Amino acid sequence: MAAISLAIIGKNNEPLFIKEFFDESNRCSTNFLYEEELFGLPPPKDRPPPACSLRQQFILHSALDRFEQLAGPSPGYAWRTTNASGTDAMFVGLLCPVDDLRVY
Repeated sequence: MAAISLAIIGKNNEPLFIKEFFDESNRCSTNFLYEEELFGLPPPKDRPPPACSLRQQFILHSALDRFEQLAGPSPGYAWRTTNASGTDAMFVGLLCPVDDLRVY
């Protein structure tokens, strides 16, 4: 199992950091990041390449939505047992499967 992307989420449920880890053998250039650009338009020349493809951003935001469902008020509040302590007390586990990926 390998990490494909990583997101750090703030306390107001906004992404603070999003990064996609690429396998250089499968990626020819930074055009890979822009292939899903809206309407297929080329990116502006002065714009830096994004840190994450649009597909990965959708997956990460979907996982955040799923986490909000699990961590919200009852009956969805099911991911954490009462009186749980220790290093894995806050671990949610599998949030959602997407194609051949698993989002934790």
